[in-house]
Amino acid sequence: MRSHILIALALCAYALCLASCDDTESEAVALLGGGPGSSSSNALLISPDSTATPAGYTQGQSFTTMSSEFGYVDNPAIGGSGDPGTTGNWYTGAGGQAIGLQTSTGVSLPADTEIAIWGSTAAAQNQPVTVTDLDTGQTVTTTIVDVGPGQTREAQGYAVDITYGTARSLGIPVNGSNQVTVTPLSKNSF
Repeated sequence: MRSHILIALALCAYALCLASCDDTESEAVALLGGGPGSSSSNALLISPDSTATPAGYTQGQSFTTMSSEFGYVDNPAIGGSGDPGTTGNWYTGAGGQAIGLQTSTGVSLPADTEIAIWGSTAAAQNQPVTVTDLDTGQTVTTTIVDVGPGQTREAQGYAVDITYGTARSLGIPVNGSNQVTVTPLSKNSF
């Protein structure tokens, strides 16, 4: 926990240095991974052992973030909010995958992260990733099945949504929020 606080403080100091130098604000934002079409929370996606933001992301780099659960837990019939996904319902992912079942597996990343890694949210669908839960020590390899969490949740530090089946494979309690490391993989390695 202390190392995460130190990283956050270092990022703030770096941002202040960029803001006070001769660079324009847009150059400083670009260096921090922000800019048009992205949220201001990109700094949350910096891995403790990485110096790159998603804007400079390459396949295989990991990032650490908090997870949230989506899909089945959004089902209004079981007390969920029916929170609409990018396709307008709680049970179908952006790529058409079934995300609303207890057996559904997969994850989704914020739109700005998917765009930074794969070029578009459409290209991100069905791309393989490895997710390691830092609280339980469990690891799964799965695919991107949707876009999210949204900017509000991302600003709160949640940069990956996990389906019911994947969350249970990782040992995360229902609707739990554990710290995870996400590593995008190439399709050849899956």
